[in-house]
Amino acid sequence: MPWFALAVVLAAVSVVVLHGTAAGVVGFVAALAFIGACLRGVAATVEDDPERARQLMRGGIIGL
Repeated sequence: MPWFALAVVLAAVSVVVLHGTAAGVVGFVAALAFIGACLRGVAATVEDDPERARQLMRGGIIGL
């Protein structure tokens, strides 16, 4: 959950405080943080719950 919060804070700073290239760079970092948080969430789900891992594999979301 803290990674999603980091992504939201970075996106807010990018939109409200910064302008130009700095806003673009911070926005890109925010997007990477969000994608990382999503991947981390999927990995945690697969690691903790074998049944959910099978469901995700069947849906083509992950390939183990």
